[in-house]
Amino acid sequence: MLKEMALALVALSVLPGCFKEKILLNVHADRSGKIHVSQTCGESISALHLIGTIGRESEGACAHRALVDELACWNGIVGWRNEQSSVKDGIVSFEADGYFADLNALGRSEPGMGDQRFGARSLKADELEIRWTFKPTPAWTGDPYEKCCARVRMLEGFELTGEISVPGPVTHAETATAIGERGLAWTLASGEVLANEIRDYDKRIAAGELTADEAAAKLHASYAERQAVVRCRVTESAETRTRFGHRLEAVRKAYVGSPLEAEVEARKHERTPARIDESASYGVIR
Repeated sequence: MLKEMALALVALSVLPGCFKEKILLNVHADRSGKIHVSQTCGESISALHLIGTIGRESEGACAHRALVDELACWNGIVGWRNEQSSVKDGIVSFEADGYFADLNALGRSEPGMGDQRFGARSLKADELEIRWTFKPTPAWTGDPYEKCCARVRMLEGFELTGEISVPGPVTHAETATAIGERGLAWTLASGEVLANEIRDYDKRIAAGELTADEAAAKLHASYAERQAVVRCRVTESAETRTRFGHRLEAVRKAYVGSPLEAEVEARKHERTPARIDESASYGVIR
């Protein structure tokens, strides 16, 4: 079995693809809300998740474990619902809804990837500001140019996108790829976008417009921290907030003591993710 696993690991080095993850954030006027997390893994990451099948573990069990790995990255969630995981044609995918009581307590931390933090504050009696910040792991922003290029090649197929829905008409938005009446969409990171940037820098280096060190510095500055900001005029009714509050409490009660909670908490304990430096204020607004 060990030999088979070793061969599988070698195979991963020649398989293309990374993963695509989308996070939908729905925020209410009292800062409570829900996230929907969905991820489709590329060939190489799916193969890594499915290595357990070599030891006679089912594909379904391997996909569920991948889901639990993702849920264990999150903090500030009072309960997960509607969790699903599957394997189709060797590709692992999963999704789940997470409920939170306070956006300022919500965060995601994954070693090797980075930290996401969320924050909300009232600017006026009827205006709410929401921030979503992605701070990549330092390895993304400290390498020389040659290593940056190698890292981008490894991120082929990678895409991390998000959408924010707010409790009223949007009055201001930053870093959005699309803006709607009640929210925005944005790209936290994309292998395709990074590859295009590298190709542009390669041309400028070849033309003598930039040195490799200058190109690396520009990349580091661009990805040291990425943030989306949206402000809205709150028009959500008290009835809507109350209804969601009842739903939030029902999810909390159903989740506490459930098998899924036990799995997620055990995985958090096993992985001991890198702690987020609270003093860095990655987006939490007090």
